[in-house]
Amino acid sequence: MNKKLIPCAAFILLKDNKILVEKRKLTKRVDPGKIGIPGGGILDNESKEDAMIREAKEELDILVKEHTYVGTLLHKHKEADFLVDYFLIKSWTGKIRTLEASKLSWIDIKDYRKINIWWDRLMIQALRKAKIL
Repeated sequence: MNKKLIPCAAFILLKDNKILVEKRKLTKRVDPGKIGIPGGGILDNESKEDAMIREAKEELDILVKEHTYVGTLLHKHKEADFLVDYFLIKSWTGKIRTLEASKLSWIDIKDYRKINIWWDRLMIQALRKAKIL
């Protein structure tokens, strides 16, 4: 049986050597209650960049000003496979609000192990090793 491949865009907000993480709602089908990087699915005929900008607005009520694509990871899950494109956001406008997660927190970059969605943690670890974070 072939699993569905779901393209996603995730974004790492960086401010004062801290990154924004979310605690996923318990009602989420994938990784409920876990701590990870905000993001969501890429719609048909939508670029990964446009998806990231839309998701930042839908999830946090912010407008992205400065961003960089930093990599892609494939996450194989029992329900579907997720192809996640990651972006680093260094500048935005608007006051961050919790619109979809159960909780948002700023964590120091060196405390990235608090992220318990393994592919998000892997991306942060790779960015630290590459001295991007």
